[in-house]
Amino acid sequence: MPPDFTEWYNSTTVIASICAIILGMFMLSIGYRFYYVFLFVVGFVVAGGLLLIILVNYSKASMTAVIIAACLIGAIFGTVTLIVYWAGLFCAGAFCGLLLAALITSQIESVFVDWLLVLGLPLFAGLAVVVFQKFGVIVSSSFMGGYAIVAGIDWLAKGEGGLALFFPRLISGFKNIEPHWLTWFLVALNVVFGILGIWIQYRWSAKYYQHRPLIDFHFGQRVAEEEEGGISHNERDRRRRLFFEND
Repeated sequence: MPPDFTEWYNSTTVIASICAIILGMFMLSIGYRFYYVFLFVVGFVVAGGLLLIILVNYSKASMTAVIIAACLIGAIFGTVTLIVYWAGLFCAGAFCGLLLAALITSQIESVFVDWLLVLGLPLFAGLAVVVFQKFGVIVSSSFMGGYAIVAGIDWLAKGEGGLALFFPRLISGFKNIEPHWLTWFLVALNVVFGILGIWIQYRWSAKYYQHRPLIDFHFGQRVAEEEEGGISHNERDRRRRLFFEND
């Protein structure tokens, strides 16, 4: 059975859980279409989530104070990933790789294999998203959105599913935690939401969109993205949509 999360359960936790569910629905359905919002959310979730886990495990502060601190740090890092877009892309892939690594290592006894997966999978997934940007953003936003939804459900259930244990486990010496049966149900639900998000984005929300960096940096100087043929990217996207719709 997973540990008791009752001591952390209060009105703030409920509000945070509901926000996570709403954010997850946004990410899995229109993550790529709102590309820059997604980049901010990635930085917010990665930095804020990591701080949240550390404070929950090693701090005696109240849950309200922990959530406020995590939100502040998340907002700062989210701004960074919005500006340095490739860092946001890498973090999106690395987050999904870490999710997969946490799931696999929860069933493995070897500390060496644990570290190999925890370091290798995020690195591979992060680089994959940077290289295959549209595909990577759609896949990562879908599964990150699915995770946000099921994690929110898990917290509303006072951690009975044990899904929130995967990340704390990574920084607690890889102690084996036997998942509750509800954990596997939530993991399966995460996969279903991820696949659904990929289908929604490819079939609808991201079908006619191809984003480029909002801000690029070259040797420390801001440079403008060159327009191809004197046509703006928005105008080119509009013409592309009209072509497909009239075809």
